[in-house]
Amino acid sequence: MKLHDLNEDVLIKVLSYCDVYTVLCATRVNKHVRAIALAKQLWISLLRDLRSRGLIELAPGEDFQTQTTSHRRGQTYRLRAENMDLVLPSDTEARDCAAV
Repeated sequence: MKLHDLNEDVLIKVLSYCDVYTVLCATRVNKHVRAIALAKQLWISLLRDLRSRGLIELAPGEDFQTQTTSHRRGQTYRLRAENMDLVLPSDTEARDCAAV
């Protein structure tokens, strides 16, 4: 079975177990996977996970469901690297991601 043969819901579920960097790499695979990797429900799941780990905060009364895509994306960009248990990608890793 090929990646593009999988149901969209299955791909979203698989990507929901990935970290933000991996999901962003997936956006470079092809148009189909990009659309899935940028799905609202996937990013809500990713942000909820980050929030549960104390890496991002929501303002009182704020909800991931009602945020715009650009606002949700901005939250991931504002993550402080010292709170992440990841190594920031080097140029080599970025090229590897682009080759996926």
